[in-house]
Amino acid sequence: MRIANTNARDYVRRRISFKGNNLFGESYPNGYVVYSYGYHFPLFVYVNKACQWYGNSEKYSSTTSKHKTQCEVYDYAEGSTEWLQEMIKSLS
Repeated sequence: MRIANTNARDYVRRRISFKGNNLFGESYPNGYVVYSYGYHFPLFVYVNKACQWYGNSEKYSSTTSKHKTQCEVYDYAEGSTEWLQEMIKSLS
């Protein structure tokens, strides 16, 4: 579903797939991922088994920082892009 980025937090909280402006979320069998500017940059990963959010510690652009704020995920462990990409492989 296409949405305004300002509404992303509602979709992220409920872990529902959405498409915004260079921001999108996708449900996986074992979790949920929010991407900024494409699959190469996961912003947040939710792992169902751990009941835990993980966020990207790397900076990509000022817009990506804004995307992070728009998602309103506050309690998360941070890791690198590469670490999150490896984690995403286990969500399928």
